[in-house]
This record gives sequence, C-alpha cells and structure tokens, in this order.
Amino acid sequence: MSREPLDEKLSRVTFVRAPEPHISLDEAVCRRCSLDRVCLTTCPAGNFKRDERSGQVSVSTESCMECGSCRIVCALGAVRWKLPKGGFGVCYLRG
Repeated sequence: MSREPLDEKLSRVTFVRAPEPHISLDEAVCRRCSLDRVCLTTCPAGNFKRDERSGQVSVSTESCMECGSCRIVCALGAVRWKLPKGGFGVCYLRG
C-alpha cells in the first residue's frame, strides 16, 4: 500500500486567519524559561521563532494546526492558547 507523504497532505490544509490571534505569549514569563525553549521544537507547524539578538520568542498563528502542544509543553504557562472562533483557523477537510 502506497502512503502519501505528510508534507503533501499538509499542503492541502487551509487556514482562515482570525482577526485576533488565538495564541499569545506572556513575554515576561517566557524570558524566565530555562528549558531551552522547548516550544521552538515542539510546534509541528514551526510557528515559534526565537530572535537571535534578543533571545525573545515570538509566535505566528497563521499556520497553526490547533494541536495545543505549545500550551502543554510550556511548563511556566507563558503560552495562552484557545480555539479560534468558528469559521477561522485550520481546515482539514481538504487534507
């Protein structure tokens, strides 16, 4: 049985950007992280980035898979995550 590669499946997933992001970071709490920013490697969409100069982590929600992994792995609770309002966010119907 032939299986389609994951990156091909994900290329068909669509996203409808919400007017307000459903993920935010408490920057003060985030700066205290001593876990080497596990959010940077946990997000399957790679939405967490670290600025090399400042060390500050930022998040983009435009390709969020809504798995909630970022919220789970953030031991300090710096990630505030909620489901996007109806009609916004990820759409797997085509994936």
